Amino acid sequence: MKSFSLLLFSLFVSSPILAQLTFTTTDISNMFAVGKGQKQISADDTVTYTMNVGVASGSQAQTWSLPVAKYPDTSLSTNVTLASTPFANQFPLATHAQRFPAGDTSFTAMGYIYFRIANDSLLLIGTAVSIHTSELDTTLFDSASQFILKMPVSLGTVITSRESSYSGPGDYTITNSTETCDAFGSITLPNGTFQCLRTTSVDIDENHTGAFVSRDTSVNFSWLTKEGNIAHAGATNRFETSGTISVNGLSVTELVDVPLAVRDGQTTVPNTFGLSQNFPNPFNPSTTISYTIPTQSYVMLSVFNTLGQKVADLVNGEKGPGSYDVAFDAAALASGVYLYRIQAGSFVQTKKLVLMK
Repeated sequence: MKSFSLLLFSLFVSSPILAQLTFTTTDISNMFAVGKGQKQISADDTVTYTMNVGVASGSQAQTWSLPVAKYPDTSLSTNVTLASTPFANQFPLATHAQRFPAGDTSFTAMGYIYFRIANDSLLLIGTAVSIHTSELDTTLFDSASQFILKMPVSLGTVITSRESSYSGPGDYTITNSTETCDAFGSITLPNGTFQCLRTTSVDIDENHTGAFVSRDTSVNFSWLTKEGNIAHAGATNRFETSGTISVNGLSVTELVDVPLAVRDGQTTVPNTFGLSQNFPNPFNPSTTISYTIPTQSYVMLSVFNTLGQKVADLVNGEKGPGSYDVAFDAAALASGVYLYRIQAGSFVQTKKLVLMK
């Protein structure tokens, strides 16, 4: 949950003086307001870019620019009320929840993350993922509580954590992480230029296999803005961590307003077919398209240009009854008006979307 803790740290800051920014419990609560969500776009981890990541400095403002990249992966997590989730009784200590869709052409899933906001900290209470296939209906629970953030946080704050994962007798990994808020300035992202704070995270993995122990170290940078954006880049060489270096693992998370059609995702089976207007619209370069189907159906969801030429296949397969959110990344397309069309059984509907770069 390291990257999520950085997102929380970024969302709301109360002071206009960058060197004195402070992140409080009230800011955390505002970030979880129903009607908001976190949209994340991610680049291919295997692609390497060049970026000036700057230096650690608490006194001099710096300027950053995230490398231009294609972001084929898009996700949206939506803030929801505890009462609207089907598994709230499993997590009685939770005060807030988020919902996220999952799955592929072979199965559908809906996940819920449960949190507790206290006076001085944020805790992950647990997760639940409900999975549906043509042969299986089950829910996977994880009730392991995890500390995410201690408030307040400001420039110069250091956050340390220690996590472990177990694979078998004598086979486990211990990860020690240190995150430092160590610089400030402004950063240019795909959605604009913003004032920001920079954090540097150093992660040391101790891999235990019997009597053998190996260690891997990674260094990652995040840029956090007042508007709720977070940019992320990882150093490809842990010994090169300042100035212009090689980076990968680019991603950008944006705090967005979530429309009612997406916000109130069905936890019961919908009774009608439906295709919602994409959100956001206009968009650049990614958007989310939502649809509902009341019965098991073969679903085809495609995007066309105004000449009727197909430019993307978003869904092409059997789907069980439910509500679905589908990400569409148009980074490779030119600005303009496009059409998206769904066919599910005898139900056919077409809507317009607008790409503005």
